[in-house]
Amino acid sequence: MERTSETASRKFSIKVESQELDRIIQARKNLDDVKLLAVYAAQYKNLGWSPVALEVVQGTDLGVNFEQPEAGWVWSLMDFALQDIRVGLTIHLKPNSPLFVIRVKPALGNTLGRLGDWRSPCVARLGDIWEHHFLMLPKTWRLSPDHIIGDEEAPLSIIGPGHAVTVPPSVDPASQVAWHWLAPPWEQPPGQPSPELLILLEDCGFIVREALTAVEDLPSWKEIYPLICHSERLIQALLAPEESSAIYCRNILQEALQAGFRDLTLLLSLLWHAPHSELRHDPDGRDQLCQWAEKLQELLGAETSDLAGGAAVDREEAAAPSSSEDLMEELQLLAAQTLELEEQLEKLESLRSLMEAGAEGSPPPSPDEQGPSQDLAPKENQREMKDLRQVMEEFLAGIKNLSEPE
Repeated sequence: MERTSETASRKFSIKVESQELDRIIQARKNLDDVKLLAVYAAQYKNLGWSPVALEVVQGTDLGVNFEQPEAGWVWSLMDFALQDIRVGLTIHLKPNSPLFVIRVKPALGNTLGRLGDWRSPCVARLGDIWEHHFLMLPKTWRLSPDHIIGDEEAPLSIIGPGHAVTVPPSVDPASQVAWHWLAPPWEQPPGQPSPELLILLEDCGFIVREALTAVEDLPSWKEIYPLICHSERLIQALLAPEESSAIYCRNILQEALQAGFRDLTLLLSLLWHAPHSELRHDPDGRDQLCQWAEKLQELLGAETSDLAGGAAVDREEAAAPSSSEDLMEELQLLAAQTLELEEQLEKLESLRSLMEAGAEGSPPPSPDEQGPSQDLAPKENQREMKDLRQVMEEFLAGIKNLSEPE
């Protein structure tokens, strides 16, 4: 009986020691994990992001204050590790920040390759389960509140301001796989979505265009007319209809910019209230005005006036001859004008010769010989002949630069 008691006591002692060893090993692992997590948290804080420490299994906030000095929150994380609490890390997306995340299945991400280079330069991945693409939303767009984390299991979803997103080196409790960066944000900062991706997100209802100026807030025609009435070319552009609404709007903007107008609200008002504008009557007119607003904002922000030159090029291309017959007809018209100028030049040359002969003692020419220019003073004749000669030379030089019809 005594041997049996001693054997049982020995086995119990060995079992207790084994449990204690396991606890020590797990605590050591937790400390190592927390040290790595602290390194990442410091990096996120340097970026201006807001890290949040969560209990991995339940997802509850552990209340770690990352605003205190680093030593304070590092010790807090170590305390949780010693208590055998698994700590994960998320980033709280600030409400007024343009930063947002596309949550996508890797398989779907490969399919989206048809959009071109749509991926963010800053990507976190959870094995073959999820990808988090961190992006910056352009100022002219906003996230639709109805679709922000609408379905966490959907193959494609959006995580936007006011919500939290899991970041490395957190471990997913279901798969026991750790998140890792394909390209960390401190090496590859989030960029703006590609135009193709913006279109996809808009079609899915995730984002909508932000109206820079509501139509109802635009000044009326009565208010803007006194500001523009001094510009004759702008008034002509407003009154001249075009076959294409786009060309009509570009012509208006061209003349407005050349006249010195730079106020975005005024320029949008011109497009909206223009006499021949289709924007007011088109169901998509407001969206089209937003597109013009986006282009104008980029143009004015860069302090350039290239839009005026671009509009002129587009107008010239739209009015260019569409066939060799049209070009030949135009050349014939130019040739007739050239012949007329040459005849006028010959008359002036003849008149100059007669006047020079008269100055040397020759009898003055008769009224019939003088023609209709006999009343002109010599200096005026010479000045007019010089001007016509210059016009003629410039005109002929322009003809030489015309391309031959095909």
